Amino acid sequence: MSNVGTANPATGERLAEYPVVSDADVDAALDRAAAAQTGWAALSYDHRAEVLRRAAGILRAEVEDLALLVTREMGKPLAESRAEVEKCATACDYYAEHAGDFLADQPVATSADSSWIGYEPVGVV
Repeated sequence: MSNVGTANPATGERLAEYPVVSDADVDAALDRAAAAQTGWAALSYDHRAEVLRRAAGILRAEVEDLALLVTREMGKPLAESRAEVEKCATACDYYAEHAGDFLADQPVATSADSSWIGYEPVGVV
């Protein structure tokens, strides 16, 4: 199989190459993701929130390297690339703070003894 890669849009310079994967490789990766998702879904909101907070911290700690990569791969000005990395970190923080509220069961008034809207993990997206 051949390789595919990324290139700097401003210069055409080849930045990295990646092997093309087979259908079997994709299926295996999806199987691993599905297995990992089951474990993730079993974790408490607090535990998952901590993972998101750590991800935000890593993004902020690596902002210069990540921003340079964004600039090289997308041609964005460096200041915009830094802002994009910060936006991603802010999104991690936001969902860490609010996911429990977003995913909490919501009671619904009906003639039944008890009705609610529940949010259940359905698998890998």
